[in-house]
Order: sequence, then C-alpha cells, then structure tokens
Amino acid sequence: MGKANRSKQQQATKAKNQVEHNVISAQALKNPLTRLTALTKFDVEHDQILDTDSLTSLKKGVLNIQFYKAPLPHDLNNACMALFKKNMGDYYKSSSWGLNLKEKEKELLHHDARFLIVTQNKNETNDQSKEELLAFSHFRFEVNDDETPNIEVLYVYEIQIHSNARRRGMGRRLMSIMELVAIQTKMKKVMLTVFSSNQSAMQFYTHKMKYLIDDCSPSKYLDNNADYEILSKSMHK
Repeated sequence: MGKANRSKQQQATKAKNQVEHNVISAQALKNPLTRLTALTKFDVEHDQILDTDSLTSLKKGVLNIQFYKAPLPHDLNNACMALFKKNMGDYYKSSSWGLNLKEKEKELLHHDARFLIVTQNKNETNDQSKEELLAFSHFRFEVNDDETPNIEVLYVYEIQIHSNARRRGMGRRLMSIMELVAIQTKMKKVMLTVFSSNQSAMQFYTHKMKYLIDDCSPSKYLDNNADYEILSKSMHK
C-alpha cells in the first residue's frame, strides 16, 4: 500500500472512530434537555374542544415536555402505542409495510430509544397519574451507515400529537428541541421517514421545518414503487 493510500485509510478510520464516539457519547447523555429548560414548558391560552374523545379539551395551563430513555413506564408506553395506532394505523395498513403493532412496540422498547413526552396536568395537584399524554416523539442517536459510517444522525422515528392538541405549535416545538439536541450532541443531520400519502406531515416537514429529500431516499433512485420518502436537514453551522 502506498503512503498516500495509507494516509487516506488512516484518516477514514480516524473519522469513523470519531463519528462512533460522538454517537456513543450522545447515547450516554443522561438528559439532553438540561440546557433547554426554557423550551420544555409552554402555556395554553384558551380552551379548545375539538371532539368527544377521552381527552375532551386542551385546558388553559402549562404543558410539560420531559425526556425519557427506554423503557417507558408501562402506562406511558401503552398511551404512546394507543396514540400511534390512532394517528398512523390507517397509513400503515395501506402501505407496503403493513401495520405490525408488535414490531412497533419493539421499536419503543429498544434500548437506544429516546423520547420527548408532552403532558398536561388535569388538576391543580402535582399527581403525575392525573397527567394525560398530548404528544410524544421517539428518536435515536445513530450512524448513517452501519458498514461505513461517516456522519452522526439524530433519527426521528416518531412524532405523534393528539388530535385535540394540534395547531398549537407543538410539532414545531418538538422538532426544534430535537434539532437543538442534535447540535448539542454533535449530530450532523436530523433525519426521518414520511409516508408519501401523508401530505399534511410532508407539508409540515418540507415547508414549515425546511427539510429536504435526502440523497438516500428511494425517489432519488427513481424507485417509483416506494411509498415513503426519507427527509433530512443538515445541522452544520
């Protein structure tokens, strides 16, 4: 091996090791929201009754965003699963993936899973049992390619918002927090997957949050059979 090739290989190995080190450090972080506490509470100004489901109104008061590592407490995990099924069940059923709730639950229980959980206390006490789940996001710190990793990624696996809590800026707040966490932990990109049929989500990510179709997305390879897109945003300054 020539000197130039050896030097390139050493640089590639060093870069790979640095990427893996950054991901491991991010995964070990106890609570990435410690420096973002100003964003973890926000006020609801008006009541809004949208349907007759169990969560009948979004009450005036403070919403709380908390960080969790997997596994979630049992009741909270069940609430997240129920919200996922309600919001996404039909999209998955009509997709090439199909709806597999056991596989989805495995995702939520994976040791690398990280969560932002949005709740609102339904009474004037601090009894957490009275809190109701309004939204959650599931994300992980990963490398972009297991075989040849060259960048660190915060991958958004899930962001689900209860129908009664939408149009309050909650989706934007959760995405903005995850982007700040990505910057804080030296992730180079935030990435996510969206069904092509989910036009409201696609509009939100591409127009409001300024995400682009990633180079690894099926449409970049003219794969007309794929029913999803992979979106990303660079976190480079």
